[in-house]
Amino acid sequence: MGLHPIGDVERLLRVRAHVLRYWEREVPLLSPAKGQSGRREYSESDIALMLRLKHLIYGLRMSLDDASDALEREGASDPETGAAFAELRASLVRAYFESVELRKRAAAGPCYTSVTEGDPPCQDTTPEPSATS
Repeated sequence: MGLHPIGDVERLLRVRAHVLRYWEREVPLLSPAKGQSGRREYSESDIALMLRLKHLIYGLRMSLDDASDALEREGASDPETGAAFAELRASLVRAYFESVELRKRAAAGPCYTSVTEGDPPCQDTTPEPSATS
């Protein structure tokens, strides 16, 4: 799905942008790319890591330092399990953004650009009003 701006991540995580930026400064594992304009661009793996961090902080009531340490231990203790969970979280993030895109297309009505690249958009078959005087 590519990279996502901080606004999308803010909506997905339901965490304000200034908190996300703070987490980036304090947690070495978080390092989103920056585009040519200097804006943050988050990959699915960045977002998956932030989902895990949010769970540790808000769900398990860990401090940011403890949550950061836990993330580092998770990756180091069992790399295969850590990688499997990271992939699962990334898949959930992709599914979320795909559902957002599908909702946008559904809201646009029956004529939208096809999901398959190369397919032409559907034609509007609404008849033109007749000009009778």
